[in-house]
Amino acid sequence: MYANTQAEIFVIPSKDGTATPLKANSPSKCSSKTSPGVNNHFGKWSPSFQSSGGKTYYWVIFSSNRADIPPVTSTYQSGQVFISQLYMTAIVVDGSGSIATYPAVYLWTQSPATVNTTPVWEELDIPAVIQR
Repeated sequence: MYANTQAEIFVIPSKDGTATPLKANSPSKCSSKTSPGVNNHFGKWSPSFQSSGGKTYYWVIFSSNRADIPPVTSTYQSGQVFISQLYMTAIVVDGSGSIATYPAVYLWTQSPATVNTTPVWEELDIPAVIQR
């Protein structure tokens, strides 16, 4: 999938169903880019999910070359490589098994000089702050 501008991410129900392309595949409308064409790759599910009101909320993080960052010369492969950046999206499944997908959220704290192609999730246990 990497370095394939036509790559997109789909979600498929665990029991019979149709593959659904993520709305997150498409860059924002203010961009001149479209998908396929932005190399959405390396999707990774969050290790946990949340349920509320008969719906289950899943999270996916993935890499994409949709940002207008100029390619750089790589020390690991010959030629120029595009800078991938990380994006996150939600997938919501209701009680009937209907799947809804949503646009991507750009994780803005990334360096535009770093190729972020391997998304990772980590569960953090943040202790409550007790004020005295």
